[in-house]
Amino acid sequence: FLFLAVLAVSMALGASTILADSYAMFVVPPWRAEVSLTFLLVLLAVAFVLTYIVVRSIYNIRHLPKSVAEFNRRRAVIRSADILQNAYRLVAEGRYGHALKVLESNFPGHSQAPMMALLGWRAAHALRDIDRTELWRNRSLMSGEDFKSACLITEAELALADRDYAHALASLQQQTATGRLQIVTLRLQLRAAQGLGHWAEVARLTRQLEKYRGMTAEQARPIRTRALLENLNDLQGDSQALKGFWEELDADERCFPALASSMATGLIKSGQHDEAQRVIEQALELSWDSKLIELYAECRGADATGRLS
Repeated sequence: FLFLAVLAVSMALGASTILADSYAMFVVPPWRAEVSLTFLLVLLAVAFVLTYIVVRSIYNIRHLPKSVAEFNRRRAVIRSADILQNAYRLVAEGRYGHALKVLESNFPGHSQAPMMALLGWRAAHALRDIDRTELWRNRSLMSGEDFKSACLITEAELALADRDYAHALASLQQQTATGRLQIVTLRLQLRAAQGLGHWAEVARLTRQLEKYRGMTAEQARPIRTRALLENLNDLQGDSQALKGFWEELDADERCFPALASSMATGLIKSGQHDEAQRVIEQALELSWDSKLIELYAECRGADATGRLS
């Protein structure tokens, strides 16, 4: 550091000595001008700064229309985002009337018109305003292919809210035809199948949702049990169909007390006491159930002594 300090001081002194004794001469016959080198360097520095300012000013003036247009575009994007955020907040707060006022006054020419149309559709539906619901629905459907899935899912959700399960299922089938496997689609299909009483489809969708972690095992079990139970009830009186359905079930499903009870009841009614006894015994190995015990007593198969033990 000491060496560098000495070197810097020496260079400064040498430069001051050189500049003090140096000068520049400009000769244009018959004139001649002589100035100090220090003044010339200062003059060049000032000339460079002034030249830069002038050139930069000319460039900015020439590109002023483009700069103003870009500024206006950025301001419009920010304003559009603020309008969309405000509309979404109003819908989330349940202030559907206020949301529709914001959407209707800003929809024409808005850069996010498709998103505004979807929000308007939901808000109008929540108000049960049929005319405006249809208006915003048509605007949403005109948004293009990028928003097709969003429109189909929205239509299915609103149809389910109206308990129009057939319409909801038709929209979801169109969404499924796109080849996209989405958890939200499976959940909506499950609700539609439950509403229509398609219990075989309910059982299948429940398995899928559990497989893809769209539903926990605790959530899926009662829904799947009811679906399978409804299917068993529909097959009562047909022993062959009952046996075929029972064989297709997973081992853990056959041990559900409610399913085993329904299956055993059907087999007993059809005279298949030995089969009913086997079904009840398999279920009782995993869990005790009083209803199964009552049914077990009704079995009149050959192995009466075994039932007593």
